[in-house]
Amino acid sequence: GRWWLNCSNIFHYFCLPFTQYKKLLKYLHNFHHVTFYKAPYRSLFTCYLEAYGIGMEFLLERGFKGPSSLPFGVLIQILITAISLPILAVKKISTIVYTGDKFDQGKDYDFRMKFIYEELRKRGMPFVEFIRGLEPWSKVISHAFKRGRPVVYSEAVVFVARFASVISGGHTRAREKFGNHLVTQESNPERRFKLLVSTQYLLGVYDDIWAIRMMKWILKVIGTKAACIPAASERSFHTVLGCKLNNIPSVGILHGVSSRYYNIYDFMPGFDGERTLSVDLYGVWSEWWREHFIKYSQAYKPEQLAVSGPMRPLEKSTLKVEQVSKDKPRVLFVSEGVAVPEEVLPYLKALLNNESISLYITFRPYRDSFEIWLKNNHPDILQAFDSNKIIRQGINDAIGQCDVVVGSYSTSVLEALIQFKIPIFYSTKKWGDYYDLREYGDKHPFFAENPQEFIEKILEAHSVPLGTIKDLRERYFGDPYKNGSQWVVDRLQAFLSI
Repeated sequence: GRWWLNCSNIFHYFCLPFTQYKKLLKYLHNFHHVTFYKAPYRSLFTCYLEAYGIGMEFLLERGFKGPSSLPFGVLIQILITAISLPILAVKKISTIVYTGDKFDQGKDYDFRMKFIYEELRKRGMPFVEFIRGLEPWSKVISHAFKRGRPVVYSEAVVFVARFASVISGGHTRAREKFGNHLVTQESNPERRFKLLVSTQYLLGVYDDIWAIRMMKWILKVIGTKAACIPAASERSFHTVLGCKLNNIPSVGILHGVSSRYYNIYDFMPGFDGERTLSVDLYGVWSEWWREHFIKYSQAYKPEQLAVSGPMRPLEKSTLKVEQVSKDKPRVLFVSEGVAVPEEVLPYLKALLNNESISLYITFRPYRDSFEIWLKNNHPDILQAFDSNKIIRQGINDAIGQCDVVVGSYSTSVLEALIQFKIPIFYSTKKWGDYYDLREYGDKHPFFAENPQEFIEKILEAHSVPLGTIKDLRERYFGDPYKNGSQWVVDRLQAFLSI
C-alpha cells in the first residue's frame, strides 16, 4: 500500500526533477554549505546534499502563511470538516464525490466536474464532497460560503492524522525503524542518495496508517454506500483505502489523457500483486483506450475497465465540419500549467510574429500559472492580445471559434478532434511527443519539432484529410456524444441499489 501511494510521488518529485537539476546538483559538490531561497523540490535537494555530506539551510518566505507545520488554509479546512461531520453523521448521505476546490466562474463546484454535478442534481441524488487541494485560506473560506453545505477536506484528515501519529509516538518509531541510520553504512554517496530517495517515504508510514483509519471511520459514520473517485492517485489514496476497508464500491473515469510514461497511478509499472488498490470500476473514452489500459496497465484488471464515453462529452447534437481557412487560420494557443514556460515561449512568439495567423489564447478560469508567469516576466505578450482573443472559460466553445488548437501536451489540444479541428503539438524537452503523433498520418501534420516547422504545419493544416481527423478522433474519443459522466452516476445508482 505504501509503495502504491508513493510511487507517483517518487517519480514526479524526485526522478523527473533530478533529470532537470542534475547539473546543478553536481555543481553543488564544490560547496560545504548551501543556503536555499524558494528551493524547488526541497526533498530532492535535501536527500542529495545529505548523501554527499553537504550542509544546507532553507530560508523562509515572507508573508502570512501560518506555521510551516500547519498552513492556515489547512487549519480552516480542519475547522470546516469538524463542523461538518456531526451534520453529515445525522443526515447519512450515501454518496460521496471526490473533487477539487477550483470553482468554475459563477458555479459552486470544481470546473472539471461540471457534467457529474449536473447529472447528480438532475436526478436529485444527495452527495457529500470530499475535497482535495491546498488552496489559499482566503479561497477556502470564500468557497465554503459559496458552497453553503457540509464537506470533508481530505487534507484536513491527513494533517490531523499526522498530529495523531506524532503524539502517539509514530514519528519516533518510524525514525527508529526506517531512519537515515540505515543508509549511513553505505560508503558510496550516489548509492546513499538513491537509498534515501527510495526509503524516505517510510518515515511517514504511521501518518498514513492514522489517515486511513480516520477516513475509514468518517466514511462509516456518515453512512457512505457508494463513491465517485476519479482515480486512485496519491491525493485520493486514503479515501480509496477507507472505501475498500468498509466494502464501499467506487467508480472512476478517465478525466484527462493518461500517459503510461507520466501518470504512474493509472499504470503502476512493475506491480505484480494479486489485489489492486485502484477504484473498482474505471470508465475510459473509447475501445482503443480500454485495449491500451489492458495492454500496459497493472493498476486495473480487464473486468474493472469499461467504455464510458468522455467525461466532458460534446453537448450539441449537430456539428458542422468547417474547412480550415487557407488565408488566415484561427489558432487557439492552450495555456498549460505544468509546461516549462521557457520552452513554450519560442512557439508563442513565433505565432505572435506571424501576420498570416489569427491568434487566440485560452487560460484556465482559476489561477492559471502560465498567465501569472507571463504577467511577471513578459507582460508585453499579454498586452499584444486583444481582450476578445483571450478566452478564460468554456474550452469547447473556444475550440469551436478556431481552426487549429496547439500545445505541448494538454488534453484540451487533443479535444480539438471532437469538433473536427486540427490539433498540433510542439516539441519540448519535458513532454516530447506525448501522444506518439510524430509519425502519424501523411506528412505527419500533428507534431512540430521546432517553431519554424510549427508555423509551416499550421499554415498547411487546411490540407489535412477529413478521414485522417476522423480516424484519430475515433481512436481517442470513440463516440464524443456518449456521456461518461452520466455513466458514472448510473454506476453510483447501481451501487446504491445493491
